[in-house]
Amino acid sequence: MLKSLLLVAIVAGVTACAHKDADIKESIQANAKTETMFAGISYTVVGGVVTLTGNCPSQEFKQKLIKRIESLGGVKEIVDEIRIAPVLLDNDFVVKQKVDSVLATYPGVESTVSNGLITLHGQLAKDRSEKLVNAVTQLGQGSVVNNTSVQ
Repeated sequence: MLKSLLLVAIVAGVTACAHKDADIKESIQANAKTETMFAGISYTVVGGVVTLTGNCPSQEFKQKLIKRIESLGGVKEIVDEIRIAPVLLDNDFVVKQKVDSVLATYPGVESTVSNGLITLHGQLAKDRSEKLVNAVTQLGQGSVVNNTSVQ
């Protein structure tokens, strides 16, 4: 009986954490749609830890972006892997925005887009991998390479 209750508590905790991660990622995605400082940035959320990668045009934008994410509920830590470098707002940027809108509900996954090739990175549950690839493919924006790993 105690073993069963412990298992239920663990499963509930993992589900709550994953749900919270999805909420954090959706909040970041909402900001990314309206704020130019997010233009060259990719992000994943695992266990409340937000990992930021990509390019930001200035140290000032980078600091503002990090402060914005710190202000979101549920964020425990930020791993900053952002480089200060030019951000190109070309067709790949437009495709990436569309892909990132799909990824809002996949907190541990990020994308890169280069010359129309969409590459997915990160971790997700096995039962969600095929659904994710289908959703990104249905955007009709280019070829999809799935480099995600199963948790």
